[in-house]
Amino acid sequence: MTIEKQKCLIVGAGYVGAELARVLLAKGWSVSALRRSKPELEQAKEQGATGSSSVQWITACATSWKPTESYDLVAFCISADNYCEQSYKTAYFDTLKTVASWQPQHGHLIVLSSTSVYPHKEGETVGEACTELADAGPSKWIVQGENAALAIHKKAAVLRLGGIYGPGRDRLIRRVRAGDPIPKSKAFSNRSHRDDIANAMFHVFENSLTGVFNCTDMFPTPISEIYTWLAEKTGTSVQWSNDSSSSRMRGNKKVSSKKLAATGFQWKFADYKSGMQALLDQEASGNAS
Repeated sequence: MTIEKQKCLIVGAGYVGAELARVLLAKGWSVSALRRSKPELEQAKEQGATGSSSVQWITACATSWKPTESYDLVAFCISADNYCEQSYKTAYFDTLKTVASWQPQHGHLIVLSSTSVYPHKEGETVGEACTELADAGPSKWIVQGENAALAIHKKAAVLRLGGIYGPGRDRLIRRVRAGDPIPKSKAFSNRSHRDDIANAMFHVFENSLTGVFNCTDMFPTPISEIYTWLAEKTGTSVQWSNDSSSSRMRGNKKVSSKKLAATGFQWKFADYKSGMQALLDQEASGNAS
């Protein structure tokens, strides 16, 4: 008897979506990906495909396309083109509403969102039960998109991400090595490693979880502390800047991911040190994938 493969549609298969494709292909899934272009999906196919598995390309805009088959999982991994309200509205509200309406009564919808929905600036600890959410600026459209998806789709889950990093996304390391002027800020950094995000998406699907979950590592850390640690590890020194105009803070909060942890999810990189060290080790070995 032939067992039918589980099917996933990744909407916006960029940096994180391509990693999810690799994870699912390795598990024997059939993976389709909807994207306006497809460079990172080539990587998913080359680096993640096993056996005869491969990503099925769909090059189109989500708002003008409709699926012709049902999927066990639809992963919404779209990000805004730039930091302006119209771009955020298009990506996180208009497009998400369209995707949520495709198959609202079956399958699982998992939405990648952002911890920028928490507008806090005083270092507060914030969790999913927090009712003070962004009601102005670009992030208000993320909040409205989350609400719309959860209202429309019967099995929707939202993962709120912090600063995404991982192989090929090592901006903090590069800034330290380059000697860039870095404002000395007391703001907390909440990081989300690419591999943990992809694994969390599969965990949410596998356990039929719905609702909102923060998906950052377990140890929010002042950004200045991270820069200092990286300088020590790379044998450099941080070039602290006194130019406060270059350090505009969008927020300062400690994001709690205890709710996700309580579901049994285990991080591959539970803090910034393990994640950043892995990048340094990959770099030293010549393997940056």
